Amino acid sequence: MNIKPISFIANAYKPNLTRVSPQPRFNEGLVCDTFTKTSTTSNPLKSNATAPSFTGDGYWFNKTFCKLPYEKKCKICDEKDRLIKMYQKGDGHITTVFGKNSYQPNNEYQINAYLDEGASHTVYFDKEINRIGEEKETFYSENGKKYRILKAVDYRNNTTTKIRSEMPTDGGNPRVTDEVRIVRDKENNIIRKEMMTHSEVTGAYEQKYVYPDGTEQIISSAKKYKENGKEVINKDMTSLDGTRTQYYLERDDNGNKNLTYKITDKKGKVLMNLNKSMERLSENKVRTVNGDKVFDVTFEKDKFTIQEKGKDAVVVQLANNDENSNGIKLDGNKYKMADYLLKLPADQLIALHDTVKTLVEVDGAFESVYNSGEKRINAKLSDDATFTLLHETGHAIDYRKSSDYKQIASINNDKELQKIFSKEKKAFEKAYPDAQRGHVGYFISGKDGNLAEVVAETNALRDTYTKDMSIAKRNQYLQQFFPRSIAYINEKLENYNK
Repeated sequence: MNIKPISFIANAYKPNLTRVSPQPRFNEGLVCDTFTKTSTTSNPLKSNATAPSFTGDGYWFNKTFCKLPYEKKCKICDEKDRLIKMYQKGDGHITTVFGKNSYQPNNEYQINAYLDEGASHTVYFDKEINRIGEEKETFYSENGKKYRILKAVDYRNNTTTKIRSEMPTDGGNPRVTDEVRIVRDKENNIIRKEMMTHSEVTGAYEQKYVYPDGTEQIISSAKKYKENGKEVINKDMTSLDGTRTQYYLERDDNGNKNLTYKITDKKGKVLMNLNKSMERLSENKVRTVNGDKVFDVTFEKDKFTIQEKGKDAVVVQLANNDENSNGIKLDGNKYKMADYLLKLPADQLIALHDTVKTLVEVDGAFESVYNSGEKRINAKLSDDATFTLLHETGHAIDYRKSSDYKQIASINNDKELQKIFSKEKKAFEKAYPDAQRGHVGYFISGKDGNLAEVVAETNALRDTYTKDMSIAKRNQYLQQFFPRSIAYINEKLENYNK
């Protein structure tokens, strides 16, 4: 999840359209509001509710503002005045902040107006200070839970969005519960509604596009079978350049799993085609399959023996927690940790053996970290946190050539990968406003984004899915809109030791 620096030693497919009636119900109040762009002084986000009062004094003259030409400063001040007139009451003050957009710092600006009770109104601009979008954030409580409502309008693409998120009580990230995005043409006619909500499977979404004639295109679905605990996730997604992702994962409570993950460009060229399975043969033996490779993994005392059909066995030794022991040092309940490691795919277990010296058990998934200098992973070891361990293993593979003195990336510094990712990032940021950019902000924030985290996430996605709803949205959007990056990274991960 995070990489500690060295110095820190502590065929062109058509969519499958099916007429469906009636439409499924989303939670009451989450039908997306219709925003209408009327004049430059209208507020497309304002509800009929009384505007909140404000506290605090505004501050404005930062370096970003001062460097702008006079004409642009005037336009910005006009926008600031518009926000003040919209909300300010009596002698109260509105706190406003002007600055660069975090996803497009060289091309976009924004004004944030901070309101009472955590609410805010943000206006977005292009380089010429033309208004390109607005966003209103409010909060409410219900049944002991706190929720955030985010309403956004994107003038560039004529879309409106409404997102509800449950706010965490443990300091983690907001958990998107429902999202509705309406796409309109130039005449303001609805092209489609993009709808996403929680599924029966924790960590997976139900997502679909609904068209004006009543047809639906299923993007993602998930189902949990109570009789045997089996979970099934099925996705058929198309990126902005027409690249198709087909993903199917089936797993049960005993650790048995089947995964197919195929990425095809719009001309039918296969970019990635994973076929994986895992079967528990006995208490201490599993069989994993990756394409035409078959591995039997057996645990005995202090070692795993990994036997690939037709090849010499690989022994993964579990070391005692002292400096002279060979193998992976386990810092925690050794036998509990070993039992958990037996649930990992053989190729991921081998990767741990090749790239990690110490594995430390921690209590929470958000405490997980990879230290490239010490080649140490701190991770929560439980069935609901496998995704996090595999994410950190992705960092370990990427930075396997690092030492105590130098951090060396082997995958995320690949020039071709950087070009692929940059192209997908620019396309996504052009097509979506901050409301959706925020879903993958972990990967795209800043001018160049954070490709190291994309590498790590890909390593986890090619074997499992998250059970943490606070990061499920980023998985969904990464898989749909960055498939070429994922396919390229997968090839590097599959062949890291060659």
